[in-house]
Amino acid sequence: MLNVEHQEPERDELEFVLDAATALDMTDESNVLYVQGAAGDQLTLLGSWRKDAASHRGEDGRTYHLYTAKSGGEDVAVYVDQDITLI
Repeated sequence: MLNVEHQEPERDELEFVLDAATALDMTDESNVLYVQGAAGDQLTLLGSWRKDAASHRGEDGRTYHLYTAKSGGEDVAVYVDQDITLI
């Protein structure tokens, strides 16, 4: 099962801010979140995140960058669509 936060902005580009606690709240027991987007979308990850050096291919065929963090002693993984700009 994938946990995907899906938003339909009323403008062409999405700006999204995410911290580890919020990401963890958006997942099930797997603590994995996929964030899909398009060119021009922006994501800000608040707090301490580690980026995996490798790119990852999702089951949906998209390429993702993996960021991991801890919240309340639990690990959380966020896969960010490669088209999204991290700021």
